[in-house]
Amino acid sequence: MQNVSLVISEVMVSTLGKLTNFDIRILRIFVAVVECGGLVRAQGELNLSLSSISGYLTQLETRMSMRLCQRGRRGFSLTEKGRVVYEASKVLFSAHEDFRSIVGGMQGELVGELKIGVVDNIVFDQNLQISEIISEFQIHHKRIWITLFTLPPNSLEVALMDGTVHIGIGQFFRILPSLQYEKILSDQQLLYCGKKHEFFDRAPEDVTAEELKGMKFADRGYAEASRFHNKNLTINPAATGYSAEAILILVLSGLFVSYLPKQYAANWMEKGLLRSIMPEKFKLDTEITVALSKSIKPSSIARAFIDEIKASVQPL
Repeated sequence: MQNVSLVISEVMVSTLGKLTNFDIRILRIFVAVVECGGLVRAQGELNLSLSSISGYLTQLETRMSMRLCQRGRRGFSLTEKGRVVYEASKVLFSAHEDFRSIVGGMQGELVGELKIGVVDNIVFDQNLQISEIISEFQIHHKRIWITLFTLPPNSLEVALMDGTVHIGIGQFFRILPSLQYEKILSDQQLLYCGKKHEFFDRAPEDVTAEELKGMKFADRGYAEASRFHNKNLTINPAATGYSAEAILILVLSGLFVSYLPKQYAANWMEKGLLRSIMPEKFKLDTEITVALSKSIKPSSIARAFIDEIKASVQPL
């Protein structure tokens, strides 16, 4: 792309004037829509309704006084100006992170903020030990401000795409085109019932797959959750949870069975409040993954933290 700096100055600055946080947000939404190939596919990534996404795009086009894309029954496509704005937006996002890293580098050390998003049960994973990784990282890089978010996987994906977090760590149950992934640890999830459930006294082995067909199942509420189900289990969805803690509460009620991370459930297993059901048959092998946005170049700080993770865990 020729003369990117000129594109940014003439297209972004002259049309928007001073860039506000809202401008940056709607530009990120625009980029996500482009990389998903349209508004419908972007719904799951952005966790927004079609009308909301369309409204944000309209606001962006109004702010810039130009048509950026064609959208409707004929599908989604960029205008020529939309293509320029898309490329300029990616450069803008990358430049913002590079600026912080360059200035910090001139001071002889990494300086700035690192926003980390983790899934809500990650603290129980003794193989990862995220608190120890953060501790070591801060010892090596004392001038970095860490902001930590705990989110369910679907919200973590959105936070990565809109720049709310720089790095996402957890179990991801789908592959999104606007994110890049690196698996760092193996993980396992088992099927559980609570102490009040009719299977509790018969678990783990004195339960049949046929009996499980009629049991109420607490399902994952985020997109593509069906990919998470064990092929050996026919489920009967009867409740929805949007985090591991929500699923745990539903299982502890004694009304539902569901999958939970093995290490996360261990504490309640020790207290006699949970039992696994046929663990050899109904087990799911998953991975703990580091995720980054493809449209935002990782800063030196983000890369240093990923290096810290790799140095602290055994590779897959």
